[in-house]
Amino acid sequence: MRCEAAGHSSKVIGAAMNLEAKTIDSRFQRVNAKLGAPDRRTAVRIARLYGLL
Repeated sequence: MRCEAAGHSSKVIGAAMNLEAKTIDSRFQRVNAKLGAPDRRTAVRIARLYGLL
């Protein structure tokens, strides 16, 4: 989430974590579903609102 808030793409996040971009995308899909967010940016806003970031 912090990387997304910083504006990094899935490729950049994946490279930093030694994971594929597809893995990062699927993780964000799960987080978005749990937060009820339609996209990553909204998920980051919700996380900040509730003090998760």
